[in-house]
Amino acid sequence: MRVTPYRVVASALTAALTAIALRRPWDSDFGVHAAGIERIRANLRRPGNPIVDAATPSPYNDYTPYTVGLGLLARVTGCSGLTILTYAAPACLAVLLVGVRRFTELFSDDPWAPVLALAFLTLLWGADAPCWSGFLNLRSLPLITPYPSTLATGLMLLCWTSLRAALDNPAPARWIAVGVLGGAITLIHPFTALCAAPGVLALLGRGLRRTDRHGPALAAAAAVGTVLSWPYFSVATLASAARTLHDTQRPLYDRIARRYGYAAIGLPALLIRLRRDRRDPLVLLFVLSAVPLAVGWRRGYTPLARLWPVALLAAQVALALELSRLGFARARLWWTATLWLCVRGAVRQYPNVVVALPGSAPQPAPIRDLAWVARHTAPGDTVVADVPEADLTLLAYGLRLVAPPRPDPFLVDQERRWADRRVMAGWGGPVPARALSDRLGLLRHYRVRWVLALHGGWRWADRYADTVVDGPGRARLLRLSY
Repeated sequence: MRVTPYRVVASALTAALTAIALRRPWDSDFGVHAAGIERIRANLRRPGNPIVDAATPSPYNDYTPYTVGLGLLARVTGCSGLTILTYAAPACLAVLLVGVRRFTELFSDDPWAPVLALAFLTLLWGADAPCWSGFLNLRSLPLITPYPSTLATGLMLLCWTSLRAALDNPAPARWIAVGVLGGAITLIHPFTALCAAPGVLALLGRGLRRTDRHGPALAAAAAVGTVLSWPYFSVATLASAARTLHDTQRPLYDRIARRYGYAAIGLPALLIRLRRDRRDPLVLLFVLSAVPLAVGWRRGYTPLARLWPVALLAAQVALALELSRLGFARARLWWTATLWLCVRGAVRQYPNVVVALPGSAPQPAPIRDLAWVARHTAPGDTVVADVPEADLTLLAYGLRLVAPPRPDPFLVDQERRWADRRVMAGWGGPVPARALSDRLGLLRHYRVRWVLALHGGWRWADRYADTVVDGPGRARLLRLSY
């Protein structure tokens, strides 16, 4: 295998993120994805809701081909969902890195162009780059590498590359491959499919020949067939639940300049490419993603904010191509300004990468902090914690909750569950003595097996516990026996 600058840089990045993954600095949605794997490991045909003990679907697209594949691997190996998802991180990153290289090579054969593209894709965001699924900045990437969005982004770039190959050399097999890839992306991460659509339109607008009008129809049929054949959920049903995510994604439209401003240095590159070719795919990609972004901001439809990564990608890749073409001598000022912004981006985003260094302390590390709980519980057990911040972490160990930590429109009794959760934890203030029996009744109703008192509370439940495990500090874990 020929050694290229990109392979050297990609290998170093893979080694660093693998070291980070092995230290498990996971947080937030990692627990939800690991819970889906645990449910598949327990029941392949009817996994049910991954968060609560209920036979309902989930609005968070938990049983994707990616999750089911990892769940099958967990069944075969006997590993936990947390372990399998951790080991999946390097594989997802490898797909992404291959996608970046192949997509960049569509426009340039300069060996440094993919290196610059990878650097700009991770560094040229803003002073306050969002740490969000599908947003591949250096701050976010170490924490979201094993997420479905990372794999889907890599597949999106490979789908665009395959589409270009089908346009250049039309053949039914090539068009079917494009369609199957598109369907897989839709199933794995629908928001990435939303990002993929502008790229597909941009490439079709640039390269579709009149002699091959049937190719896109064949690809569309393959994509639809792939989506409709998936047995675990309906994409249409998921789309109907998108309204529940409006408030969650609203921050992606806040402080736009601070979050995405560094990428503006790529806009001159898009203008240069526009003057050279009015149907340049990167220019079309930027326009076709920027316009819906503006509409979403104006109308308050926040799911369209998920188009930010692909709009920035168009500017970042265009910048890499133009700087590699011009060289430092011909664009000294542009190069200097770009490198300065990259350094600023690295300074603002480096803390999560430092986790790869020996002796560093991963922050945040709540999943590792609750590993002692997993040693005493079993996947599928229902647990109640005295602090809501622990809920997503407990999911990483296959435990179930009483109430979902985020809105779930398919769970018709979610309002009641949240109210009962508050009563059980005593979040409403001091509880009268007569209400203690109500608490016990709720614990029985939801088949709660364990109570996690991170602050040493729940003393009233000691009389109903057959096992009390002391954790770090004042933390206690109680196994209930009614």
